[in-house]
Amino acid sequence: MHQRVRTKSKELLSRILPDSGKLRYLAHLPALESWRRHHASGYRQFPRRYQLYDYVNSELLGNQSIQYLEFGVHKGASLEYWAGINMHPESRFWGFDTFEGLPETWRYFTGRVDRGQFDLQGCPPPIEDHRVRCVKGLFQETLGPFHRRTGRTPCRRRSLLVHTLRLDPV
Repeated sequence: MHQRVRTKSKELLSRILPDSGKLRYLAHLPALESWRRHHASGYRQFPRRYQLYDYVNSELLGNQSIQYLEFGVHKGASLEYWAGINMHPESRFWGFDTFEGLPETWRYFTGRVDRGQFDLQGCPPPIEDHRVRCVKGLFQETLGPFHRRTGRTPCRRRSLLVHTLRLDPV
């Protein structure tokens, strides 16, 4: 009975409201939560991103040499953290960012982050580790030249290549 009421409600809402990614997201939340509860013992959960980084470095990478590329650095907290937990002397860490804030306004489900947010006046964060380098500019303008200049690919070096893209806008 409850399932029938829910199905009829969804059908009615789909006729009244326009097609929307936000509505589809909301409609699927109960199923996602149900799946998460049912499978909670089948996968690891990390309440904090640094717990995830620690797990990846120690359990999956075994603290071996890596090439870490981070796109969207801001003040360098994740970049510096990775350099701190992976102490292999041959590891290299690159952070790609304009350091001038967002080039455009980000709109996301519950709000927005304005153009210029995360502006550091073009100055990369001061990270005191010789293995860390920052590449200033837009990804689409700096990644190709970086690759041609350094030849950094997983095949050219005997190390793992770790990429991270921060998708959370705040």
